[in-house]
Amino acid sequence: MLKFFNRPIFLGILSGLLLALSWYESLPSITVFFGFVPFLLALDKLFDNNCGFWKVIFVSFVTFFTWAALSVWWIYNATIFGAIAAFLITGFMMSLVMAGYYFIRKHAGRTVAMFGFVTLWIAYEQFFHNSEIAWPWLTLGNGIGNHTWLVQWYEYTGVLGGSLWILAINFFILGLFTAWREKNYGRIYWYSIDIAILILVPTIISLAIFFKYKETSNPVNVVVVQPNIDPYNEKFSGLTNEQQQEIILNLAKESVDSTT
Repeated sequence: MLKFFNRPIFLGILSGLLLALSWYESLPSITVFFGFVPFLLALDKLFDNNCGFWKVIFVSFVTFFTWAALSVWWIYNATIFGAIAAFLITGFMMSLVMAGYYFIRKHAGRTVAMFGFVTLWIAYEQFFHNSEIAWPWLTLGNGIGNHTWLVQWYEYTGVLGGSLWILAINFFILGLFTAWREKNYGRIYWYSIDIAILILVPTIISLAIFFKYKETSNPVNVVVVQPNIDPYNEKFSGLTNEQQQEIILNLAKESVDSTT
C-alpha cells in the first residue's frame, strides 16, 4: 500500500494539497514551506527511472492543477466554465516552468536544475505580475501573507522575495530528507543548521521591523463606498457602466465634504 501511494502521481497530488492549504485563511500557512517536497521527490523518481518529457509534464500538470483547483475553487460562483479554465490554464502555465526544468536537468544535472527551477519559477511569477492578463493570486509569497509579522521585509524584496524564501526552504528540506533516507548524518546536521538559519534570520528581521514601527499621525478624510451591486447578475450584464458609476457617485456625495 505504501509503495502505491509513493508513486510520482500521488506525490504530486500530495504537493498540490499541501500548497493549497496555505491559501485557506483559517489554516496555518506552514505547509507552503514544505509543500513542494513530495513533488520534488516525484521528479527525482521520474528522472531515476529515465521517464520521458511528457511523463514529467503530466505529473507536473496534475500537481499544479490540484493546487489551483483547491485554492481558487470559489471562481465557480461566477462561472463554472471560467473556474475550470482557470484551473487548466494555471496548471498548464506552471507546467511550462517544468519543461524548462526538464531540459536543464537533462543537460546540466540535478544541482544546476535546482537553481534553474527557482529562477524559472520567479520569472514565471514576475511575468504574471506584469502581463496583460495578470494572475498573481497563487504567487508563493502570498501564501504567508496572513502572517503580517512574518513578512515585514517584503517592503524591501516585494512578494517575490517571499517566493524565493519559500522555494529555498523547500529545497533544503528536500536535501535534509534525502540525507536522512541515506543515513548521512553529517549532511543531516548541516542541512538542519542551514534550515534553521534560513527560517530564523528573515523571521527575526521581520519581527524587528514589526515591533519597531511607529505610526505617524497625518489624518486624511477618505470616503469609501460600497454600491452593493450583485457581481453575478448585475455587475457585467444587469447594469451599464454609466448606471454603476451613477450609483457610486450618488453614494459618495452623501459623505463628501470640504475636507475630503
